[in-house]
Amino acid sequence: MPCLIRPFQAQDAPLVSALVAAYMAELFGGANVMTPERLIAGCGRYFELTVAEDTAEVVGFAAWRETYDLHNDVLGGEIADFFVTPSRRGRGVAVQLVAGAAGEIKRRGGMFLCSLVLQDDPARVKLARRWGVGFAGEHTYLAEAVFHRMADWGGAGNTRGAMRELLTMRPKTGRPREARP
Repeated sequence: MPCLIRPFQAQDAPLVSALVAAYMAELFGGANVMTPERLIAGCGRYFELTVAEDTAEVVGFAAWRETYDLHNDVLGGEIADFFVTPSRRGRGVAVQLVAGAAGEIKRRGGMFLCSLVLQDDPARVKLARRWGVGFAGEHTYLAEAVFHRMADWGGAGNTRGAMRELLTMRPKTGRPREARP
């Protein structure tokens, strides 16, 4: 039976926060910093959420944002984070979530949807390749220390000294940390 696909609502926050925790544990082995309060505060401001509901239980989400393709001069969307609870995988929930996000992006004038596809799960890669075109590359985040040093420098002023410092930085982790308090 198909799930109900709909936009996130404030009352979903505890369930979605639990799904984000499961997502973080499964994919990154890390702790979840996305509390229900942060979901409510961030949704609509920093990101959008499309949820899959089955008998009043949220069983998946697609976190996405509007974006722009400079090469083709078109608006679109990017799925930044995506998760379906393990008990509901293989039942079309992922397809429904992608379609739900695509529908909202199109409603807003967007012409495409893209996403980073992690390569550790052959089923995930197969599904993504069935629908789209992939480009070889690596999705890279600046480590927190490098980000702050670059932002403080801003690309102006003492270029030689800042460049030398940046080229010698060896951060302990490449994981970005949440920038908002």
